Amino acid sequence: MWIEKELYDKIKQVMPILCVEVLIFSNDGAANRVLLARRAIPPDAGKWAPPGGGICMGEGLEGAARRELLEETGLKVQRLHELKTINYFLEDRQVIAIAFWGYHESTYDITLSDEHDDFFWFSVSQLPDNLHPLTKQAILEARIQSHLWKRRTVKFELKDSGEE
Repeated sequence: MWIEKELYDKIKQVMPILCVEVLIFSNDGAANRVLLARRAIPPDAGKWAPPGGGICMGEGLEGAARRELLEETGLKVQRLHELKTINYFLEDRQVIAIAFWGYHESTYDITLSDEHDDFFWFSVSQLPDNLHPLTKQAILEARIQSHLWKRRTVKFELKDSGEE
């Protein structure tokens, strides 16, 4: 369900926009790459951003993240991890974004929605300049969290296999 532009413009003048962002990292041996898509339409046309968007009434946060990821890229992931809440101010609105992160096995299965005109798997160390600084920070934090999660999982598996 879409909100008419006039109503959306009124809403964003008086309250923050609540949305999700989904940081997807490559799991094909190039784990230091994150998927970003270039916006084709306003707001923020021409800027790179992670898949994401608004949360629908009655929708859970992770459900919204999965829906937006599928709608904007055609991707499904097994597991998403909630990272943090990002509160930032743009020229015409305040955005509160709940960031999630996950992995995808292939870097080639992308089917972009009409909202985007390009995608790229950016190196975490070479992110585009026109990405919001708080999104850049979230990408770096997700990268750290994902490394810790992988290490914890491996240690747990090794411990379990040694006890059998």
